[in-house]
Amino acid sequence: MAKVCLPGAPDVRSLGPATQSPPPINFFYEHFHNSIRTELDSLSRTVAKLTSAPEAVAADLLHVLQNRYRFLEQVHTYHTSVEDEVVYPALECKVRNVTSAYTVEHEHEGGLFEQLTQLLALALEQKGKQRAATIRQLDCKVEEIHTTLRKHLAKEEGQLLPLLLEHFTHAEQAELVAQFLCCIPLAAVDAFLSWLRPIVPDQEQEQLRTQVCSVIPDKLLLQLIKTWLSPSAGSVIEAGGWPCNWRSSHVSKDLRPRMEAPPRQPTLSQMLTQQCSQQPPQQAQQRPPLQGIRYLHEAIRSALASFVKEAKALRANGSIDPLALNALVERQRLLRSVCHFHIASEEDLLLPAAREFSSGDEHGQQCYRHCHNEHNNETALLENLGRLLNDVKACSRRGAREAAELVGELVDSATAAHTAISDHMSREEVEVLPVLMKHLGAAEQRTMMWRSLRAMPLRLLERVMPWVAGKLSEAEEAELLDNMRLAAPSMDAALVELLCMWARRGRTPDAASYKGQDDPTQFSNETCGRAHPACSHAPRSAPSSHSETSSHETLAAPLHADAALLAGCKRRPSRDPSESPDPKQARLADPGTGQSLGQDPLSPSPGPRFLGQPVQVNPIDHIFQFHKALRRDLRVLEKEAGSYGALLADSKSWPAPDLLKQLEGRFHFLWGIYRAHSEAEDAIVFPALESKEALHNVSHAYTLDHLQEEQLFRDVHKVLARMRSTRSLAELRDFAGQLQRMCAAMRAALEVHVRAEEQELWPLFAEHFTKQEQEDLVGVIIGRTGAEALQSMLPWVTGSFTMDERMAMIDSLRSATKNTSFERWLETTMQPLHPAPTPPSPSQGKEEIEAAVNSVAAADPPESSAAAPLESSAAAPLESSAAAPSASALNDVDGVFRPGWEDIFRMNQKQLEVAARRMWADDSLEPERKAYLLHGLMASSYIVAQQRVQGPSTTPLPQPCPVGLTYHDAARGILGCTHYARRAKLVAPCCKRIYTCRHCHDEAEDHRMEQLDVEEMVCMDCGTQQACAADCQHCQRRLARYYCHICHLHDDEEGRSIYHCPFCNLCRLGRGLGIDMCHCMHCNACMHLSEFGKHKCRDLSACPVCTEYLFDSNLPFRELPCGHFMHSHCFAQYSHYNYTCPICVKSIGDMTAYFSMIESLVSRPNDLPPEYAKRTQ
Repeated sequence: MAKVCLPGAPDVRSLGPATQSPPPINFFYEHFHNSIRTELDSLSRTVAKLTSAPEAVAADLLHVLQNRYRFLEQVHTYHTSVEDEVVYPALECKVRNVTSAYTVEHEHEGGLFEQLTQLLALALEQKGKQRAATIRQLDCKVEEIHTTLRKHLAKEEGQLLPLLLEHFTHAEQAELVAQFLCCIPLAAVDAFLSWLRPIVPDQEQEQLRTQVCSVIPDKLLLQLIKTWLSPSAGSVIEAGGWPCNWRSSHVSKDLRPRMEAPPRQPTLSQMLTQQCSQQPPQQAQQRPPLQGIRYLHEAIRSALASFVKEAKALRANGSIDPLALNALVERQRLLRSVCHFHIASEEDLLLPAAREFSSGDEHGQQCYRHCHNEHNNETALLENLGRLLNDVKACSRRGAREAAELVGELVDSATAAHTAISDHMSREEVEVLPVLMKHLGAAEQRTMMWRSLRAMPLRLLERVMPWVAGKLSEAEEAELLDNMRLAAPSMDAALVELLCMWARRGRTPDAASYKGQDDPTQFSNETCGRAHPACSHAPRSAPSSHSETSSHETLAAPLHADAALLAGCKRRPSRDPSESPDPKQARLADPGTGQSLGQDPLSPSPGPRFLGQPVQVNPIDHIFQFHKALRRDLRVLEKEAGSYGALLADSKSWPAPDLLKQLEGRFHFLWGIYRAHSEAEDAIVFPALESKEALHNVSHAYTLDHLQEEQLFRDVHKVLARMRSTRSLAELRDFAGQLQRMCAAMRAALEVHVRAEEQELWPLFAEHFTKQEQEDLVGVIIGRTGAEALQSMLPWVTGSFTMDERMAMIDSLRSATKNTSFERWLETTMQPLHPAPTPPSPSQGKEEIEAAVNSVAAADPPESSAAAPLESSAAAPLESSAAAPSASALNDVDGVFRPGWEDIFRMNQKQLEVAARRMWADDSLEPERKAYLLHGLMASSYIVAQQRVQGPSTTPLPQPCPVGLTYHDAARGILGCTHYARRAKLVAPCCKRIYTCRHCHDEAEDHRMEQLDVEEMVCMDCGTQQACAADCQHCQRRLARYYCHICHLHDDEEGRSIYHCPFCNLCRLGRGLGIDMCHCMHCNACMHLSEFGKHKCRDLSACPVCTEYLFDSNLPFRELPCGHFMHSHCFAQYSHYNYTCPICVKSIGDMTAYFSMIESLVSRPNDLPPEYAKRTQ
């Protein structure tokens, strides 16, 4: 596909990576990042001084920190703006699914800066102990921000920078740098570049200037950027002082450009008068120039009212339209940016000037303080509105039931923001603007308006100017533009022409059609947008649809403020091509409208209906609900670390050691839980996402998060180890403070990580995975989780759930493990998870249903499907049941199947069917006897259930056998039996006789013993009969190295590893699930991890030769190439006379050599005996 260049623009092929100059993108991802890190280091040193400084010095340091963190926040805003608006959309066009997590991190980092600003202001107002406590909180918040920013920068350099270098030519990178400059407020561009120039080599600056200027097609914009990048641009700062929204004190001493200190700042009125003296004489006019502030206020009010109307339409329609929701997200981001920079200009220009003119008016001073507080409230309202929009978007994508409630909260939040901002603007128009209009002349007002415009970035002004001007009459627009021309200095002539050109776009016929919509996003960045859209350089074909995915297999888009760049990408329509185009969708596809949102290759699926219709819970939801408990415990850990530090600060004696042990225990438990969760994501969840063609690269950023977070846990572990080993109280205090800061940083890092997963990854499962696929995924995850881990994790997770969430999670686990014995294990070990009897309440019906299901499950064990391969060859078993009962009763000595009643009652449905067929084919049985046995066989489940309801029989039980010593190895004096080494015997619950193990019982009796029903044992050392336990209650001796309290299995054999599988509900050989073994939910069998990915799931549960039930067999068996299973000893005998599977008649091995020998014999007819030489087949 040929590349398309705009007229007047150079061909990007002329500036490829073949040149020897450094990549232009290094200006952003190397020099800019290093500057931020250097500033963070400098701030860390200042904060360290603050914590130990006396109160008089602390106040000065707080003022310094307030200014410098304001500077850092502004720098961070420029960094995130260019990435969200330019870099990420461009990169998504070439490499899909790599940037969504970073956008969420940007929002979280902005919230952290907001919290830090509030803490700094609070600390300045307080004194004494209150200030000291706030400084401790401030210290933790600083650690949160620094850790989060460093983590974010490292991730970008590890993932995004290599992709930009690989997929973007030098010309394309230069375009991105030019867009970066357009994302900085006009008043701060020169100061920002002066801050960076000392770090960038002179030669690289010159090469960058040449490359950037070569890719800008617009002459006015080119002239402006040339001025910015010229080496003498810094002199402007020295001549006129630091401009609006940028102060020299904001820059750290380490990075401040080497220039003379700026002169003492004059008052604002003096500065305005000085600048107005350079303006030409103005003609009389009817409206004061500050009327332009009212124009902007009216546009913001109108857009917010339209936003509320659109938000209410989401709720009124009864379903969430993804296109409408995406449009709201885009509109909120633009309005938030406009309000942010407008508030900054008011704080730096309007309010200080009004306060200066009303110095003696107490009412006016109080009004201005009230306006300042309202600014903080408006910022918080807009941030909360953005978070709610993202939550609604994520919930609607995954069809969550919370979507309806969140939409209601969204409407309330939008209404509150509209009301608060409208009232605030009305107060300013009544109490602030009249004061300024009274004391400032027309020229001074024009200067103030001009400086207010320069407080916005160029890219934002390209959309704001036509939006505001389009609402004005021709006379009002002309007057506004004339005021700009008069106020701007001669060096800003190109900028004035750009602004006037953009303002005139608001009166074009296309813009007139948008006037009634009050939507500023309709206007795009045609001048400040990229001249060469990335999609034209690297076209991508739309992925083919997958039949295995659900109807929701769509990917909602990561939203970027300048998503018009993505409109040129190929999209796969979500509707029938024959249908008439949706006007909203048409606007999304038109790059000239500015309405396009950053879409992924698949269009968003229709959102859920939430009026009168229940929303189904997806199985994967409960894996992500782990995050709820993780957040809770992270905050508890941080709180306990803070309490421990506060205790040490106020104490002169050594604290109780139990406090540190408790803190360390909570940390290690949390670390283990987090590690299990992250390993499950890395090994199972992320590969499943990457297996979908449309989701390639979606999980790489989260894998990097896991690596960085694991390092955070290790660092905390080291600090705890030092606290445990130190003998100095002063050192312990220092370590406690360090621990509190690190716990806060770890909590912040994990919170942004899980929020990104919930917003971006969680919805993908509802869109790209069927319910069955999700259940399979959940089965694989918990199939690698051991019984001990589940036993500790499930109560921990469900402890933060409501009753409905808890029941939904248990139901989901039951569904994912329906072929296993997991429910019986759950009933045995996790009683608190099941709803307990409560007084009558609305949820009582659900509890009764739950209890009924539990009782039925206890009476009738769930069906078990085929056992999976526990060994891959006949050499040696990798896995066999260490406590599994042998089904030897299925085969008598003469080979005829004659089952006893105990066997019949213990069979599951599949075994019953197999037994019935064999019994029907047994010609040795009399017809009457056969009919009687078949009738009893089919009614066995009912008979067993009735026996359990009626309770134990009153028939006198036989007396127990006398206790005697038995040996596993008599020569070595090891107690036990031929099956197990142990120092205890079991009391059979069925006949009350004493045997060393259940196998000994089954061999001696005419019935079988249920291992799970065993309750009592007899110690072979002292002969005491007691409840089953690991140790003897009388002689206190350890009875075995391994003891399972569920199977009541004792095993004292040295070197043998045994674990209890909660899904088999049996003890098996191996180190444990997730270590070397895993459980397949389809096969209902444990297998080695190396075999899991290669095995074939089968539903057969019996050996096809001896028909023994393989699931609980203690004999080794192997998998055939066709996927069926057979006992190893059966295979050895069967392969002597047959080479095909008795079930599917496929070869049981590699028959190549065997067939070759036959072919060689057949090809030599002369060597055959005479009677066979002429025979054919």
